[in-house]
Amino acid sequence: MLSPLGYFLLIMAIVIQRLGELFLSSSHAKRLAQKGAYEIGEKNYFLMKIVHILFFCVLLGEALWHYDPPQKNYVIGAAIMIFLGQVLRFYSMAMLGERWTTKVFVVPGHPSIRRGLYRFFGHPNYLGVVLELWAIPMLGGLWWTAGIFSAINFFILWQRIEFEHRALALSEKNV
Repeated sequence: MLSPLGYFLLIMAIVIQRLGELFLSSSHAKRLAQKGAYEIGEKNYFLMKIVHILFFCVLLGEALWHYDPPQKNYVIGAAIMIFLGQVLRFYSMAMLGERWTTKVFVVPGHPSIRRGLYRFFGHPNYLGVVLELWAIPMLGGLWWTAGIFSAINFFILWQRIEFEHRALALSEKNV
């Protein structure tokens, strides 16, 4: 089981990783815009940013208030979920290449990617995020953060996936 310090260091490592991903996403977004792509779903993205920032703040707050690592089996399960979440997210970044961003873009004339996991499941990145938003708090026994933010994230992703489907349809029109 993780000590409180170990848990805090894990959270900080994940925050640093996310900041690096935002930098990569920004770089990709600039390149896409230069190729004529345009963003849709800006309000949803703004809400998603706020929720993810609050997630880490509330996570640390609940950890300070009530860090209570669960039994070993739950810790192992949460660690596996975090690992799978990371694999799915990095797989998505690799498959999408410069089309991977944290924003939703219409990229005129570009077909959807339909190879690898994308043949069977349209949003492996989001499955990875769902797994992580549940499992990261669970690693510290932080049930409130896990439950509340998983529910909020569900509704944000529901709307976001609609934007992505619209963006993909618009992107494929000129293929």
